[in-house]
Amino acid sequence: CGKTYYTDMSSIVNEFSNVTKPIIEKILHLYSVFGSSIYKIQNELKEEHNVEISHQTIERILIGFNFNKKHKPWTLSGYYLFDSLWVKIEGKWKYLLALFDIKMNTIVSFDLVESEGSKTIYDFINKSTRNQPKKSITTDLKKEYREIISRLGFKHQFCHFHTKQMINRNIRDYIKENKCNKDDIELIKNYKSFIFEMLDCECFEEARRCENVLFEHRNELPEVIFGLFMNFILPYFKSLMYSLEDSNIERTSNRIENAFGNIFPKHIKKTMRTFNGVLARFGLKLRFWDRKMVC
Repeated sequence: CGKTYYTDMSSIVNEFSNVTKPIIEKILHLYSVFGSSIYKIQNELKEEHNVEISHQTIERILIGFNFNKKHKPWTLSGYYLFDSLWVKIEGKWKYLLALFDIKMNTIVSFDLVESEGSKTIYDFINKSTRNQPKKSITTDLKKEYREIISRLGFKHQFCHFHTKQMINRNIRDYIKENKCNKDDIELIKNYKSFIFEMLDCECFEEARRCENVLFEHRNELPEVIFGLFMNFILPYFKSLMYSLEDSNIERTSNRIENAFGNIFPKHIKKTMRTFNGVLARFGLKLRFWDRKMVC
């Protein structure tokens, strides 16, 4: 008849795509919820939906996922956790930097970088918190973080879990290297318990009192305890105790490490092939994490 008819299919399929939107969402769902491999997703679509899609197409759909945080940038609380995750790409370790908002209980910014240098971390945190409240950041004890977070204007809370790990490790190495006798070991462990009690205090004044007791008896401390007190606890006392002055500050970085463990467990983070693949897959798993936290 010489006429051309056009049917709008945009609600079902994206332009230039031969895979419908429901199938794309199903692929994203299978990966984000179950962490299914490409071939498992391919088999699931065939067996349950009688849909045949190549594994290359499924890979392109996963990599093409564009993760946009639903949170508006001005809603960040100012209280954060920061950590980095090692990810292996083609046999080489890279670093996934992540900033976790304590009040929103989720990762609000992440990026994959080649190295964990001071400038890279500074630029990431600075960009992620630009024009945002800057109250505090809780991290592990990496020395590189200390100057960076101070320069950016945050209170820097040291993770108590990592602090106790470090103290235990130093004491264990000292006892082994010096072949300490039973009495020396008992004395060291008593002082260690006192330090742990200080870290577990519920008010700042009580923690300060414990610090003063250690300072007054500094000349009586075992060598390893004296070193820990003079070189770490005394100079960084405020960074260990900011959470006692502000209950919004997290004492540990456990929540971001728990998020990492759920989003990118060890068996997944060692199998990545491209930067885009890492970011897309992390974003997909994070989307499910957010939904689970809301529920």
